[in-house]
Amino acid sequence: MKTLKATPIAVALAAACATLSAHAATDYSIAPASVNNQIQILLNQAAAARNLPGISIAVSRHGESVYAGAAGWADIANNVPMRSDLRSRIGSVSKAIVTGPSGYRMLEQAGREPKQALVYGPNGLLGTTYDADINEGASTQAPIVEVDISSTDKTTTWYQNGTVSVGASNNLGQYEAPQPFKAPATWLPIDIAGIAIAKNDTVYTWVQDARKVSSGTPEVRVYKGTPTDLDSITNPLNLSTANGSKVSLPAGYSALNIVGMAIAKSNDHVYTWFNDGRMAEGTSTDLDYYSNGTVSFTTANQTGGKVRNIRGIGIASNDRVYAWFGNNTASSGWSRDLDAYIAPYAVQMPNQPGMPDFKARYYTITAQHLLDHQAAFTRSGDADGAAAMFNTTTELVDYAQIHRHFLRTRPMIGEPGKVSSYSNHGIGMWTVLVEGFTGIRFADYMEGWLISPMGLSGKIVPQGPTLDSQDAAGYALSNGQMQPITVEASNTGLAAGGYRASTQSMVKAMEWLTGNYSYTCINEMGWGTEGAVLSHNGAIDGGNALATIVPAGFKNGGGRDVGGFRIALSINRDASDDDNDGDGDQDGLGWMYELRDDIADLLSNYGPKTAPVQGPVIGSGGGFKLACQSK
Repeated sequence: MKTLKATPIAVALAAACATLSAHAATDYSIAPASVNNQIQILLNQAAAARNLPGISIAVSRHGESVYAGAAGWADIANNVPMRSDLRSRIGSVSKAIVTGPSGYRMLEQAGREPKQALVYGPNGLLGTTYDADINEGASTQAPIVEVDISSTDKTTTWYQNGTVSVGASNNLGQYEAPQPFKAPATWLPIDIAGIAIAKNDTVYTWVQDARKVSSGTPEVRVYKGTPTDLDSITNPLNLSTANGSKVSLPAGYSALNIVGMAIAKSNDHVYTWFNDGRMAEGTSTDLDYYSNGTVSFTTANQTGGKVRNIRGIGIASNDRVYAWFGNNTASSGWSRDLDAYIAPYAVQMPNQPGMPDFKARYYTITAQHLLDHQAAFTRSGDADGAAAMFNTTTELVDYAQIHRHFLRTRPMIGEPGKVSSYSNHGIGMWTVLVEGFTGIRFADYMEGWLISPMGLSGKIVPQGPTLDSQDAAGYALSNGQMQPITVEASNTGLAAGGYRASTQSMVKAMEWLTGNYSYTCINEMGWGTEGAVLSHNGAIDGGNALATIVPAGFKNGGGRDVGGFRIALSINRDASDDDNDGDGDQDGLGWMYELRDDIADLLSNYGPKTAPVQGPVIGSGGGFKLACQSK
């Protein structure tokens, strides 16, 4: 966790400072020239060391501007220096200064407490609009985890309540009633992406780590075992280690795309079917080793056997492929035509007490769960998948369609409020939440109910199709060279990270928030915490940003009083994965936190150290007061 601390202030690299001085500027400061020079050196060093086109910072303290400055270029081709009043892309900081606060204002105006405001259901903010999608999504998660066929052609079925049964393809519990099974290592049934039985009856289990990590492409690992103990077998390949063996998927696919896996009894090739109607043939650790990509497959779509409704696929001893669907039917065919031999027929399920009620879980999701990343949702929505599902283009798909696709295809990772998983979609769906509840277009509501009252109209804006004189251009680093990125309007991604803002306007937004809401309320609006400090970073093509609110009286690691600061940093290229680990999880933004801390340390003696007397807080006008305002 990043913390505000005292760090050595570097004053070397004078050459770097001299090189950048022609396009570096202090836009405003109440600190003496000696401090300004030290801050400028830090900005210049960061720009040079990190290969940044430009960098901007603004700092206020208890409502008063303390410092604003920049280094580098806003527009390289036209020799425009970076300034602290120029807008850059701020990525996920949009959630903290626009979407979350506006969401709270919406609920406040409606007299709804965020922790009690349900999202779905008759009394939910969205009502019953998405009930059909929830029904379909719930049926993808329970009762079946996966189905496969042993060498003796008996059907083995694993369930979300942690049991396994043995039967026939049309009667899943015909031979053995459900009994407990042990999932691999530290995994849960919900983590299982596929289970398959080899010709020697060894059971392979693939798990995905969406529940445990923030990566947009969850890793897949494989284990070996028996039907009742999925990681009980060790072997020379060491597939039974605590972490399993990593698995390679076809390019462009993640674990969240898998709908079924099976192993051919004739050659032990592993077959994987995906929710876009394509499949691959490979090994247990390289899913397209033999197919070298994916090929199309079909189902009896017209009779309910839709690709996205597949619950399990197994391969019999004669290499016939059987598929089971969420409407309690099964079909038989081959890998590329799942009903080539037998059209869908009815399947009898065993009695299953104690089965998780995934449908009920959706109806416990609150507005606060979305802001806290505790809705049990995973990562981002799939615009391409939604476009295919609704027969439109990625450019024309709307967020309601993305949300419907998400509900239908993306598994929950646990019970809302009891699990945490960073989800862009959980914030992004405030688009449908705001529009569905108020009837006002999301961008218009943000402008009318937050940005304009902040006095920042035109200063915090959605990413548009073009840039103007108040915008810094965005860049990407390619082969050591800065390349301007193509400017595209933010539409479906607006709530989760589509705004542009200058560091000056971000600081003013933070001052407005602290002037109208308690720290508890602001924290609950989607901010993160560093101990007592509130912060949020953002990473997006063409920009990174960091926003920080420091409470009054806070002392850093060196004992300096840095309380009351509101600090905004931004750069106009995405450097979030500059740690070169390839995981895209923003490890590479640690330097921004360190730079922020160094500058706060230098400015610790400047600006008011006590907060002004709190005036009347914003309310609905109808006497309703958010519970967090009392904390």
